[in-house]
Amino acid sequence: MSSYSIPTAARAMLSGLTGRKVVRMLRYSLWPLEEAAAGAEIDEMSVFSLCSGPMAVYFEDGIILGLASDSEDNSVVVRVECDAEGVLNKYAMEHDSDFFPIDSTDMRFSTPFWSTLNGLKLTRFELVRSSALNAIEQSRPSELGLCFVFENNQRFIASHGLHDGGDDFSVLELHQIPADIRKALLLSPL
Repeated sequence: MSSYSIPTAARAMLSGLTGRKVVRMLRYSLWPLEEAAAGAEIDEMSVFSLCSGPMAVYFEDGIILGLASDSEDNSVVVRVECDAEGVLNKYAMEHDSDFFPIDSTDMRFSTPFWSTLNGLKLTRFELVRSSALNAIEQSRPSELGLCFVFENNQRFIASHGLHDGGDDFSVLELHQIPADIRKALLLSPL
């Protein structure tokens, strides 16, 4: 239960989350919140989206999905942080004192978009790949994003480098992906 997987390797687990409501989302910054914006050279309201560190998505039945990214696989990765029986992964993010949690409803470090997703039913996941990969990236899984699609068609992408072409984890509204990167993206049902 401790290790992360690329989305295609976790397809069954992820499909089991569709139809469930998201009740909370937390990012776990590697920087104290007051330093996160300056450390990442971003504005304060972008900290939830762009800070360095993983994310946890809480579902109504107690399941917590962990998301991060893996440079070696050139991919976003997922794992169960807490299962439906309430068993918390011994490596769960909330146990890591090196992280500084940021709630999606935080009015200072998050945009209003993120709080609108709480209480919505997740309808499907879409896998995000790119048609513009170099030879090394083509030899890796390169599952660059996992798109969460909700009942009102709102969506966000948990991403590996899509905000700047690098290899950092971020969670993005579609407009945060630069146009040159966005036009090369390939979305498919997971």
